[in-house]
Amino acid sequence: MGRVDHDRRASTMGPARLSGAIEAMVYGAVFAVALALVALLFGAAASESHRAAVLERAVELSNEAAETFMATPVDEDASYEQDGLRLERTVGRIAEPFGFLYTAAIVVYEGDEAVYERTAVRYMSARSGGES
Repeated sequence: MGRVDHDRRASTMGPARLSGAIEAMVYGAVFAVALALVALLFGAAASESHRAAVLERAVELSNEAAETFMATPVDEDASYEQDGLRLERTVGRIAEPFGFLYTAAIVVYEGDEAVYERTAVRYMSARSGGES
């Protein structure tokens, strides 16, 4: 134990008490670092979960836009917002010997960041109404 004073009380600064206090501080620091790492991991997981949900919705929106374009290709560009995402469709038309090749570049944005891109292509013969 620690040193004993003349009146038989334990001294407050004995070597055993000092090493115990240092050990407790080290354990506390290790615990604080571990807690910070766990909080960081949970924050990163929440961020990735949000990004995955946005990407899933962006793919759905672009598929809907591509299916609509494939059903009725048009020469005009389009832009609209849905579910906090902005979809932009840029249409091109290339004359072929017996009709037209329509292409649609579809880009989905969250804010200013492009989340997903795809291209849809459809050929329409002149007999099926490709000339306009």
